[in-house]
Amino acid sequence: MVVQHVEQVRIDFVGRIFITIFFFYHFHDISFHHVMSSSLRFFLNFLCPGIGYYSTAGSGSCTICPSGKSCQTASPSDCSPGTYSQQGDGVCSNCAVGYYSNSAGASSCTVCAAGMSCSPSSSQPCAAGTYGLEGEMSCRPCPGGHYSESGAGNCSVCPAGKDCSSAAGPPPDCVSGQYSAEGDSGCTNCPPGIYCTHCGLCMQ
Repeated sequence: MVVQHVEQVRIDFVGRIFITIFFFYHFHDISFHHVMSSSLRFFLNFLCPGIGYYSTAGSGSCTICPSGKSCQTASPSDCSPGTYSQQGDGVCSNCAVGYYSNSAGASSCTVCAAGMSCSPSSSQPCAAGTYGLEGEMSCRPCPGGHYSESGAGNCSVCPAGKDCSSAAGPPPDCVSGQYSAEGDSGCTNCPPGIYCTHCGLCMQ
């Protein structure tokens, strides 16, 4: 009963506005067609169920706002990159942290994939020497003794005999006279009287 009363009050109010608009245009010598067109636009926009619906000039009913659109004006417009909307939303929302949309008119956002660096409106591979976890916007540097190539979702442990002083892999061999064990961050000079084999081990 309360809802019906509210709706009746709103309709009565709109009716009074309609009459006011009619007499305003009448006394200002504006065409009846113009009066009806303007009044109808006002009437329909006022009576649309709410945000999430829209009506254009001359419409006989309200239309639900499509997904990927903002319906804040009489003509729906695409959501901008970095935002999205679903059917009936009426307004575009920002992508949540860990998600992005890289095109206009998105109906949903995409989770930032492993090995990628993301902003709300774009994604690109992590640089060599870093890695990215799914759902994280930024890439992390590889820890000591590890390396990665571009677009990595994790870092690899540095093999024995390799120089991982730079985490941007793949790592080169240790030079003659140096060695490294698995997981070392770099190569070490062999002590006096010791030489290095190809595998990076020092021998007497």
